[in-house]
Amino acid sequence: MAALAVNRPDDVLAVLLDSEGVAANLISTNTLSATTSVTVDDSTAGQIDVSWSATVDSYAGGYNIYRSDTQGSGYPYLDTLIGQSTSNFSDSILGTITHYYVVESYADDWTSTYSNEANGTPIHTGYLHDDPTPPSAGSG
Repeated sequence: MAALAVNRPDDVLAVLLDSEGVAANLISTNTLSATTSVTVDDSTAGQIDVSWSATVDSYAGGYNIYRSDTQGSGYPYLDTLIGQSTSNFSDSILGTITHYYVVESYADDWTSTYSNEANGTPIHTGYLHDDPTPPSAGSG
């Protein structure tokens, strides 16, 4: 059996060949690029709009959004958006607590690192406290 010489970039882990021995697909060790330039707009009452620059990787399937009440850590999953070109998300939220957002791109079960962190504080929606429950009759 003759050895097959394939010219491949350094970040390619494997080369899949078609039935005629022609390179058909490359399996890369390259990473999925994270989103960049995450920003928030908290100028609308009860809503924080999160925006970012889309990943440069056209094979990305979309984005996972995470939100924390703690700066720099503890980002519980919030939502998934489908589509590589998607670049914004609106979070309807009550209260006046500052929230911290990060975004990751995904392709199937493969995810990027987190983006930069951006924070926003919702504008007060008219309630006296962070509890959105209106006061009961006779409490006032």
